[in-house]
Amino acid sequence: MVMVTTAALLALSYLSPVCDPYHFWYIAFLGMAMPILILTNFIFLLIFTLMLSRWALIPLLLFLIGIGHIGDYVGFNFITTYPDNARRKKNEIKLLTYNVHGFRLHEYPNGENMDSLINYIISQEPDIVCLQELKSTGSRDSVYLSERMSRWKYVVHSYLEDDGKYKFGLAVYSRFPLTDAHSVKFSSRQNSSMYVDVNIEGKKIRLFNNHLQSTQFTGNDKKELISGDVEAAAKKVGNKLRESYKVRAFQADTISALVKLSPHPVIVVGDFNDTPASYVVNVIRGDMSDSFRERGQGYGYTYTDLFKLFRIDYVLHSKDIETIDYESPPVVWSDHKPVVVKLQIR
Repeated sequence: MVMVTTAALLALSYLSPVCDPYHFWYIAFLGMAMPILILTNFIFLLIFTLMLSRWALIPLLLFLIGIGHIGDYVGFNFITTYPDNARRKKNEIKLLTYNVHGFRLHEYPNGENMDSLINYIISQEPDIVCLQELKSTGSRDSVYLSERMSRWKYVVHSYLEDDGKYKFGLAVYSRFPLTDAHSVKFSSRQNSSMYVDVNIEGKKIRLFNNHLQSTQFTGNDKKELISGDVEAAAKKVGNKLRESYKVRAFQADTISALVKLSPHPVIVVGDFNDTPASYVVNVIRGDMSDSFRERGQGYGYTYTDLFKLFRIDYVLHSKDIETIDYESPPVVWSDHKPVVVKLQIR
């Protein structure tokens, strides 16, 4: 029966946050599909309830067991008391994190996309900017980026590659002093993390900026799944996902250990390349708060491809920091949406 199968798969998906994908990679697949499974289960609940059937008890039980996961995908904070133009209070900051997809320089080599994206960042007037997939293909791009971002006095870059002509990596721009910066390099040539201490009006916060292992899912993979040899394409994509889950699990364990060693309250941001119901997010989050759960509204997604289903960019923080406002606007300059939050440091 389809309903029983869906219920069994949903039950297994609930295990994804606590099952290490290195050993239970198939559970990670189900965790990625959790929002679809929850929706399907809810439809069965409605159908069998209207039919006054006892079968409704199965989807009802599964719905109740997993009700806590719904807040990972849908924000119910539709009332906010924070005025947009209000003067910021002491220890109140605005932070923007954005995977800029290399500014799409491969599509717009003249830099017009970079220019529009930076204009957007400037318009938001954040105190701290965290960028992932930062890219420059020559000295012109690098100088231009430095000039445009010069309003943020303190800057730390963490480049994976820098041969003078090509740079790729992470960056933190801040109007607050930055000290004790460290890069965290992984085996992948495309992924890394960094952390730096931010002195916010006398209080130190350790900020982690992350770009974890991607699935390497390409446009060609999507085309093959839709119109090509579906079986071969599905196997290829499945292998990519399985390997990426394993790599990210190791990266997540590394970041989690560093977060626990922090002598200061922490803010952890970036592109985790994984969904809220995943081992990666669960391990890194630990006992921290998720800004989306605190102030997000509506269905939360930050990756604009793959049918706009997935939230893979996060702002997490220690309990003595509070999210006042959360926004992830659907701008068009990257394959990710930015996440913009206002935080109060207690």
